[in-house]
This record gives sequence, C-alpha cells and structure tokens, in this order.
Amino acid sequence: MSRTTTTTVRDGLIDSVGTDYVIWRDGETRLQVKFKDDSMLTKEDWALNFRGFEGKRAVISVDGPLYISMSVMPGHFEGTLRVIPGCAPVESVTAL
Repeated sequence: MSRTTTTTVRDGLIDSVGTDYVIWRDGETRLQVKFKDDSMLTKEDWALNFRGFEGKRAVISVDGPLYISMSVMPGHFEGTLRVIPGCAPVESVTAL
C-alpha cells in the first residue's frame, strides 16, 4: 500500500553548486541551501552530488522538512506534481 503526503513545493532550478552548498533559483528568488555532515557523507560530498544537476529543474519544499528534489513528475490533478524527496541533510537556508 502506498502512502501519499501533501507538501507545498516551489519549482525552480539548481543555479550553481559551491563547496558545501547549492544555489536554488525560482525567477528572482535565490536561496543558498547549505549542507551539513552526517553519518554517510561530508557536507562537501553532499554538494558534489548536485554538481551534475546545475541548470536542471529542482523543487524545494516550502512547508514541512526541507528537501530538494530532482525527481519531479506531473501530478494526478492539474497544477500538481509528484515528487520524490531528496534526503540531503541541511544546515541552513539563506535568501540571497
């Protein structure tokens, strides 16, 4: 049995990737999402995972736990998306 959770997301793109962060952009809105170390990878490794996605579509959660997702598909209803959340640990989000 599958479980569906409704979360509000914003559709944008990965603008650039730094040593331990990504810049996500949606028009004029730019956010720096800085990663943190966890038991699996360092913050630098987490950022490196996004290097190949620069310029690609990505959604970011607005409510609930913060995540960035590259897995976006059309939803079942007009104006909705189906998103598989990413699991990178986030230290901070800063508006630029």
